[in-house]
Amino acid sequence: MNRLLMATNSFWMGLLSLCIVLFLVHILFFIKRHILHWSKKQEGEANEHVFKS
Repeated sequence: MNRLLMATNSFWMGLLSLCIVLFLVHILFFIKRHILHWSKKQEGEANEHVFKS
């Protein structure tokens, strides 16, 4: 019984850590994409400024 409890516990800990890792990776990709989008937007505004002058 105790061994089963330990196995179940380790399974849940593994599942939890996997979820946390996936969540962190998702956040990192979201931030990276957001920064890339923002830098492209900044470049676009800079280019428009150059064209106007």
